[in-house]
Amino acid sequence: MEDTREIKTKSEYSFLMTSSKIPVSGTEDDIASRRLEKILDIRKFEIDLYWKRATYFWAFIAASLTGYGLTITSQTPSADGVLKFQFIIICLGLIFSLAWYLVNKGSKFWQENWEKHLDLTEDSVIGPLYKTTISKNTYSSFWNPTKAYAVSVSKVNQILSLFVLLIWICIMTHFTYERFSFFKTFNLFYSLIALTTIIMTIYLLLGSRTGIKDTVVHFYKRKVINKSNTTENT
Repeated sequence: MEDTREIKTKSEYSFLMTSSKIPVSGTEDDIASRRLEKILDIRKFEIDLYWKRATYFWAFIAASLTGYGLTITSQTPSADGVLKFQFIIICLGLIFSLAWYLVNKGSKFWQENWEKHLDLTEDSVIGPLYKTTISKNTYSSFWNPTKAYAVSVSKVNQILSLFVLLIWICIMTHFTYERFSFFKTFNLFYSLIALTTIIMTIYLLLGSRTGIKDTVVHFYKRKVINKSNTTENT
């Protein structure tokens, strides 16, 4: 039977991880060290995949934008063949942009999942190393050009992917408005491409969520240790 318990406290998490049902040999410290090592490896793996996926989608989206630009600047941009090719490119750009946005959100979910595991595991092995950060009030500044700024690069990537998706939606809206006469009468080519795009959009929106199994874990916000060794919520 599937375990759907929610782990809401650190003690509950520790009890789950040290349960006698887990078939792992060695002392408690050895097991905790191996667990932490595994968590760090998986977290690193998720981060690597995150940026590899971003590169993959950027390549397809850039190619789509290039193709679209070539069609609208061609000598015969209103030719039937050019318009059909342009419509295909727009649909591809829209689908790849939506997929990129959803993949970013999914990757972020699993990255945060393993970060929460790390938050609760590292204390007993190496201390709060990962949770201990420099103070944002002291070391972070948006306006100072020579200072660092505490910004999430993954969130920037998510916002950028959403922006690209909105751009493609605008391009599709403009194309439909400008070429609306093509849709007044039934056209098999445009109908099939449009139907495929709609189906893929619905499938991406409804079918891309990860099925979470086993234990659902709720953790708390990270804490920052500033220069005076006091803790504050980030």
